[in-house]
Amino acid sequence: MASKQIANLTAGTPISTDVIPKQIADASIEAEKVTFASLPISDATQTALNLKQDLLVSGTNIKTINSNSLVGAGNVNVVPYKIYAAEITQSGTSSPSSQVIFNQLSGAISWARTSTGIYTGTLAFSFQAGKTYGLSSSLIDTTNQIRLYRTDPSSFVIEQRDFTGTLVDTISIYLEIKVYY
Repeated sequence: MASKQIANLTAGTPISTDVIPKQIADASIEAEKVTFASLPISDATQTALNLKQDLLVSGTNIKTINSNSLVGAGNVNVVPYKIYAAEITQSGTSSPSSQVIFNQLSGAISWARTSTGIYTGTLAFSFQAGKTYGLSSSLIDTTNQIRLYRTDPSSFVIEQRDFTGTLVDTISIYLEIKVYY
């Protein structure tokens, strides 16, 4: 019997037909022509393959948290609100200026002096009723009182009063606005 070399499909090393019967060796040679795509598979395997997801797309078939994809390195911070943090300063009759530290809102808040001691920040439909809260702390040594509140979906107000309750200008505060989802 002539010795034929047949590739061992699992190890990739040749084996001799001298150690296996001829009918098995001939079948093995024919098996080399078979592709994996032509092999039959069970119904359960085909069902599992049909359910396989081909392409992962952030925001389409991969969930995101706070608009952050869950794919990739690092942490995704999960908080139930968006934050606006800024230093707000104003003097005389000018509009307040803001030095934004952090802003997750839909855009920049535009600040204006409405009247003595009253400053209004506007950003279209950003301040939801019952879900918008403000915190402030003075950046200068003062006895003035600060009141923060939302007036409508697009407006947030800062009021400043002196120790007698009179509205007064010249403000310098750290402001943080949280808008919960």
